[in-house]
Amino acid sequence: MRTRPSHVLSRMDGEVTKVAPTSVAASSKILVAGLWTVLVARECQGASILGVFPFPAKSMMILFTSLMEELATRGHQVTVMSSFPRDEPLENYTDIVLPNSFTEKGAMYNFGARPHGTLHLYTASKVINKVSDTVLAAPDVQRFIHSQDLHFDIVVVHDVAHMAFLGLAHKFNAPIIRVVNFAGYEWTFLEQGNPSVVSYNPHYLTGIEGEMSFWERAENAYMFLYELLLMDYFYIPVQEAIMRKHFGASVPSVSKLNRNTALILWCVDDVLSHHRPLLPNVIRVGGMHIKKPKKLPQDLQKFMDDAPHGVIYMSLGTNLPSAYLPSEKIAALIEIFAQLKQKVLWKWENGTLPGRPPNVKVAKWFPQQDILGDHVSQPLEPLMMVFPPPDHPNMRAFIFQGGLHSSEEALYHAVPVIGIPVLAEQLQNVRMIQKRGFGVLVDFSNLSSSSLEWALKEVLEDPRYKTNAREASRLFRDQPETPLERAVYWTEFVIRHKGATHLRSASLTLSWYQYYLLDILLPAAALLLLVCWAIGAILLRVLRKTWSILELKLKINGRRLVLLTHPETHKVTLEISKTPLNPLYTPRTLLEDSQEPQESPSHPMDNISIQLEPDVT
Repeated sequence: MRTRPSHVLSRMDGEVTKVAPTSVAASSKILVAGLWTVLVARECQGASILGVFPFPAKSMMILFTSLMEELATRGHQVTVMSSFPRDEPLENYTDIVLPNSFTEKGAMYNFGARPHGTLHLYTASKVINKVSDTVLAAPDVQRFIHSQDLHFDIVVVHDVAHMAFLGLAHKFNAPIIRVVNFAGYEWTFLEQGNPSVVSYNPHYLTGIEGEMSFWERAENAYMFLYELLLMDYFYIPVQEAIMRKHFGASVPSVSKLNRNTALILWCVDDVLSHHRPLLPNVIRVGGMHIKKPKKLPQDLQKFMDDAPHGVIYMSLGTNLPSAYLPSEKIAALIEIFAQLKQKVLWKWENGTLPGRPPNVKVAKWFPQQDILGDHVSQPLEPLMMVFPPPDHPNMRAFIFQGGLHSSEEALYHAVPVIGIPVLAEQLQNVRMIQKRGFGVLVDFSNLSSSSLEWALKEVLEDPRYKTNAREASRLFRDQPETPLERAVYWTEFVIRHKGATHLRSASLTLSWYQYYLLDILLPAAALLLLVCWAIGAILLRVLRKTWSILELKLKINGRRLVLLTHPETHKVTLEISKTPLNPLYTPRTLLEDSQEPQESPSHPMDNISIQLEPDVT
């Protein structure tokens, strides 16, 4: 009978229970596993890790710092370059504060019509290029670049957003770990040797969430092609010029540095994302930033506990503050909130809200994860996430902009949502939630008191949304370890194995024509054409020597008779043709012993005398 060690969890009727070991052998296995874990931890203990996150978006930093802080708590020396230093010091954690150089603020806070994907990519590329140049020129960053006494075992970067910062990996001769904080650019995956998925995996800017029609696949192919061309001929060349401007002309190309990527931490999950074939150095860590909720501040706890009809939480994230909404949209929200019997928590960045209804509480910042997952008593277990999802009994709905991290938090805590997508991949995220059945979409252009009233009534009164939210959460939580544990394990794996080059694709050493086998297919096609030509020439020569052709220039009903005869058997084949014979062939036998064919259209065919003789040539 098989035994189960004590650290393995069993699931019975939705409850999480620990099962005691039933044999000495099981206990021995646990001891060996524990010793192995300690030895592995010591092997990479005290590694020096550099995190580079120049983009000044606080929501992204919540994701990045969750990994870097966990690495610091495990004994690694962590240095983080960002615009958002920690409020409190943490042992083994050092901040290098970057200037918040996001001068094109209006591009991020634009609540107008959603731009087409091509315009979004182009605008984002221009903004990122400007941020990269400004940040690298900062005095503190320049001193860091030209320092001679620093060493790092690995460099963790924010994927493709700032390729100019790959010069740091070259300076410190360190492997690269790239953190992809959204669905990701196709360029990112192709550059690492992952196969293309254009035919069935929708581009994140198309908003498509499922199987594609012919025209949707055409649009998808256009978006992927546009992205690749933009990256190869605009964005990457500019980033490379910025990198060489600040690191020197001798630094290798972005393409060459990119091949030094040891690992990609892809922050998507299996429930709200599309699937694609991946190499072993691409690890899904969606929900890496999710932590056990802490106890709410007393005023918030009282607000939620004293809501007999429940609480609705609204936040449009850090990049799209509610205060930047058009005045008519704000008025519509206030109008519908005032009619609700539920209480509302609204993340409102301007402090006071004119005309605020009494059931609405506003603040510049709310502990979102703590609100969505209040009253969670169990910690995240070492071998699986908490199962089934506990949530606050009064948390009824979450109104948000469709950001990926907020989507994963709602998914984890099983909270039905109302999505109001504004930019980037938010439309696709909300449509994926719709597909899972635990949320509805309200188009921003159609945001009004009536549309929001419909959405709230749908989510609050139909129990299917809560049921579907719980089922989706069960799928998301059923994992052998937490996403953060997975991310930390693979980061330390790369450190232990000096870049883990064995995980990389052999395609990184091939040129583009070798990757697509053009160096084999083109010569093979040329050889095939040569063989076909040679066979055709031989057959033509054989036919010339084997067959003799007789042409009977006798018009019957306006047609020409062609007689073919075999030289040995004298078997005759009669054909009627409107076209002249190939001039290469000449008749061997004439009619009625005459040297010239006789034109007798009035004679019947049975009166024609044809003399046949074999071909003697």
